[in-house]
Amino acid sequence: MKNYFQVQSDIFKYDLSPYDLAVYANLAMRRNRKTNTAWPAVATIADECNMGDSTVRKSIQTLKAKGLITVRANYQPTH
Repeated sequence: MKNYFQVQSDIFKYDLSPYDLAVYANLAMRRNRKTNTAWPAVATIADECNMGDSTVRKSIQTLKAKGLITVRANYQPTH
């Protein structure tokens, strides 16, 4: 079967908002299964989930605080 993704089975025990769930699902959809990483831009998640950038950022912070994701900056400074 193609075009599917998985989320952890106990996701609903974390008392997440619908926005948090949408962001989590978006990250799960984009996750590289070999490296277990995803690097979408906040604007990309916002566009695909039909929400504002600030809502995505808030959801990312919630997911991070609940231990569901880890966040690392992924940018290269331009000099």
